[in-house]
Amino acid sequence: MSPEKWNKVKEIFTLVADLPESEREKALEQASGGDGDEIRNEVKKLLVSDEKARTLYDGLSIISKEREYKAPDTDKIGNYIVLRKIGAGGMGAVYLARRADLPQQKVALKIIRHGGGGDSEIVLRRFRREQEILSKLEHPNIARLLDIGVERSGDLPFLVMEFVEGTDLIDYCRLNNLSIEEKLKLFRKVCEAVSYAHSRLVVHRDLKPSNILVNEAREPKLLDFGISKMLSETDGAQEKGTITAVGILTPNYASPEQFRGETVSTATDVYSLGVILYELLTGALPYDVTNRRIDEVARIVCEIAPRRPSDSFTHSHLAESTKAHAKNQTSKFLRGDLDNILLKSLRKEPERRYSSIEQLSEDLRRHLEGLPVTARPDIFSYRAEKFVKRNLGSVVAGLLIFLTLLGGIAATSVQTIRAERERQLADERFNQVRRLANDVLFKYNDALAKLEGSTEIRASLVKDATGYLDALTGEQENSDLLQRELAEAYLRIGDVQGETYRANLGDTEGAFSNYGKALGICENLERAETDATETANLKSRVLLQLGKLQIRRGKFDEATDFLRQAAIIRERLAQIEPNQIEHKRTLAKIFISLGDAASRNEKAAPHIQIENGIAYFEKALTTSDALLAAPDAGNRDLQTAAAAHQRLGNIFSMKSRAPDADSFDQSLNHFKKATEIYGELAGREPRNVEYQRNFADQLLMQAYVKSRSERSIKSVLSDCRAATATLESIAASDRKNKEAQFDAAMAYYQTSNVIEGSRTKISDGINLMLRAVEILERLNAENQNLDEFRVNLKYAYTRLSGMYKASGNTIKSAFYQKKAQAF
Repeated sequence: MSPEKWNKVKEIFTLVADLPESEREKALEQASGGDGDEIRNEVKKLLVSDEKARTLYDGLSIISKEREYKAPDTDKIGNYIVLRKIGAGGMGAVYLARRADLPQQKVALKIIRHGGGGDSEIVLRRFRREQEILSKLEHPNIARLLDIGVERSGDLPFLVMEFVEGTDLIDYCRLNNLSIEEKLKLFRKVCEAVSYAHSRLVVHRDLKPSNILVNEAREPKLLDFGISKMLSETDGAQEKGTITAVGILTPNYASPEQFRGETVSTATDVYSLGVILYELLTGALPYDVTNRRIDEVARIVCEIAPRRPSDSFTHSHLAESTKAHAKNQTSKFLRGDLDNILLKSLRKEPERRYSSIEQLSEDLRRHLEGLPVTARPDIFSYRAEKFVKRNLGSVVAGLLIFLTLLGGIAATSVQTIRAERERQLADERFNQVRRLANDVLFKYNDALAKLEGSTEIRASLVKDATGYLDALTGEQENSDLLQRELAEAYLRIGDVQGETYRANLGDTEGAFSNYGKALGICENLERAETDATETANLKSRVLLQLGKLQIRRGKFDEATDFLRQAAIIRERLAQIEPNQIEHKRTLAKIFISLGDAASRNEKAAPHIQIENGIAYFEKALTTSDALLAAPDAGNRDLQTAAAAHQRLGNIFSMKSRAPDADSFDQSLNHFKKATEIYGELAGREPRNVEYQRNFADQLLMQAYVKSRSERSIKSVLSDCRAATATLESIAASDRKNKEAQFDAAMAYYQTSNVIEGSRTKISDGINLMLRAVEILERLNAENQNLDEFRVNLKYAYTRLSGMYKASGNTIKSAFYQKKAQAF
């Protein structure tokens, strides 16, 4: 429906809404005149919705109070004993229950409503959708789905979810008198949960304080994905129209596009979180929609600018004597960055909000650390454009008078306006393509990287996105921002082609070429001396990837040069921005790679290799330990700490091959810590393929060292079998992922070594090593420039030769010895 027709709908609705029902039809016919059935039908939809929602706009819910939910006919549903009713929502009633066989386990049992009405099919479809969505969401800050089923006696479908004991977000912060800083840190945990859901292509669509409970440990839990929808599906006819779907929304927190019946996206959740944060910080809502009619609510949310947060502070629970002081203090904290962050989240147009929850959370982090934020107030030109759209008639009339007075000059002005508008449209299209390319590179690529079998599609996405950015560069060659984005694109496609220890296509030369392109752009930007900090940040990341790749290619001196450059840049940035934790995170990774290069560079004497490696790995561990002590430490900091312990465990095991009991004990201790951390991460996110891969790899490395001392080899072999099964599964699910193929080969290699060292059934060890050789030969043939494949294949031939010799097969022993010598 066009804006003109929609305005007509609102006008007619306002005229007839308060008339007695007996007079409405006649008034509607007269008012709509010759405008046809479309307008009349839309007004009728609004009237129906208004009847259902008229008494409900108290800011809490727009679920009709007449729609009561019948209690179940029995106190047992499936395998659960119903204890009491704890709430009702858009899909059904929620009961506190417990498992019949586990009385101590309390659960929240949601039963689909069954009290009649003509929308049962729609409700059932939504119920099935909720089952599908919740089963895919596994996050510590999202209430978990435990069970689903149907109670046959009453034909009652039900969901069983984690029961969360807590207080809603707003009340929790009020009752605990949290400071603004504490509120923001708590809110960022909520952002993390919503961002996780978005990475699974799920939009919540009904975020509000009552759907966010905070427990005694100050951990938020996100509830009720009952009206979420998968981003990849369409809504269907039942949710089309402007207000016809509003019965499943909460007006205080619903976005303009939801009221307009437009496409819902992640920007919808950005808006709702913006409203929640606004209320959290000010005690008020950006709009007053209490006791408003449905059309008034839609108009306010879609057309009226929200109050500036620093002007909206209220604390009804405070004594009158302290309110003024509290308002002045809070307004001072809100004014500036937080005003801008909140108002950006609440913009009417989805494309002008934060493009992701991560960006909103990142701006809050930067504010907390005293760094510049990306949110800026609306500029005059934008406000002027909106004014013209709202007052088009008056502006046109004034323009006609102006044209009459100025004649020919006015004609020239019209041409200028048209040219400017065309330029704006071109810029808009340019930025849309650019945003799409960046979404593909950052949002979708990063989400897919965690999933099995995604390497090929990631390669296609990144390649296409890079092509778009390449084309755009030709249009705006002097745009430094675009050049940086292009460098980031080359970095990302290099990662997909050949990033070490992560899913990649095994195209080492392609990766090296694209990393080189990214480095070249960074160096050009450095010479232009624009936004030096951002460029230096990106350059250090490119240098790190180049260093890691050169290690795998066996070019250790070149790797060290790249990595030392990266370390110098990051150390300088850390001095400039001491509160920016990302610099320390990258430095820890650089130290690990410097240790890898030093410990494997055979130009140095063996004891020098070991000592240099230990020095770098211990430096990495010290840095990562400091990161883990920070308030916003996360999974990636745990990963870095685990990697440092793993490297130290490995290098001390090398040192302990000489008579050195202390080094052996140190090796086992570091391996134990690495295994604990990797195991914890894998347990937190069982579908994160990187975490599963790292845990399996660590089990294998630890098993080989433990096999040298343990009398019983059974537990060691059990770890090997479990790790091998994981790595085989990853490799089988993603044939394009050469890193996964290499991991599977090394699993066979390591397990074979354990068997050989234990002097158990040597034929099993030979068979496993043959499987490793088969994969390594294929990988080496496909990528002959990769030193790591070649070296491990040589070692595998050597080990096979030794095992065949031990088994008495001298012919095959000589055959594989000859193959090893060929390298």
